[in-house]
Amino acid sequence: MLITNDFILINLPKTGSTFARQVVSTLYAAKGGEYGLIKKFLCSLRGEEVPFCKELFLERTDFKESYNYKFLDQHGRYEQVPDKYKSRPVLSIVREPINRSLSFYEFGWWKNHPVVSVNEIRNAFPSFPDLDFPAFLEYQDFNIQYRDTGVPAPPDIGIQTITFIQFCFRNPKQAVARLSDEYIYSGEYKEDLPELILLRTEYLNRDLYKYFTNCGFTAGEIGFILTKPAVRPDNTSRKPDEERQMYLTEETRKTIRYKERYLYHIYSDYGIEYQDDSISGEYKS
Repeated sequence: MLITNDFILINLPKTGSTFARQVVSTLYAAKGGEYGLIKKFLCSLRGEEVPFCKELFLERTDFKESYNYKFLDQHGRYEQVPDKYKSRPVLSIVREPINRSLSFYEFGWWKNHPVVSVNEIRNAFPSFPDLDFPAFLEYQDFNIQYRDTGVPAPPDIGIQTITFIQFCFRNPKQAVARLSDEYIYSGEYKEDLPELILLRTEYLNRDLYKYFTNCGFTAGEIGFILTKPAVRPDNTSRKPDEERQMYLTEETRKTIRYKERYLYHIYSDYGIEYQDDSISGEYKS
């Protein structure tokens, strides 16, 4: 995650978070560099922070202790934010869940980083890691049981909903225990979230530009965002979302939309509407 003077950036995987991290780091490095010694001294007298951006690489804690990956990465969760920063709003990037599932599948990280032993996985999925897309969705459901959710997650709730709760809610275990139509559709869940700003993978250049305009950055400082090309974490090229649709059937599309129904609703509450049959959806300004 990134900590800045203005917000915390929570990096949800496969949403364009690498791109966002680069933009934020570039902006704050330039802004901080403008502050000479005299300006920094005046800031300290006024009790103001010099613009800064701190990147935290944190342990994976979203799985039960014995299943967590034993390395540090950039995908920290809100629970791991140091207390002195928790009053700051959270900025995160979201992506249409069907396309995000397709991206996870094609990226293939899951093939080489199983949560449990391959032998255990093959008891349920004999052909692992050679899974077609419907089998991959079942494998994602299989993995939920190893996540540190406190109580068993409802069986008809998808992995993207569970991980969003784990990454963004103040008390994820409590939120999972409360998951229900009433909790989500009444809006009660918002009481368990920090101040949250969601931007979209599909319009990330535009949304980041708009966000930093509202933060007081000048057009000269943020102009590069509009023309910055997409960033691949591993510098490889992969199919665009439109071409990935070949993996889909009507049944798999319906399955994802149903299991991630709470997530779609949360996105809608934050101004992001995804149409049933769309790749990019519509954005409510």
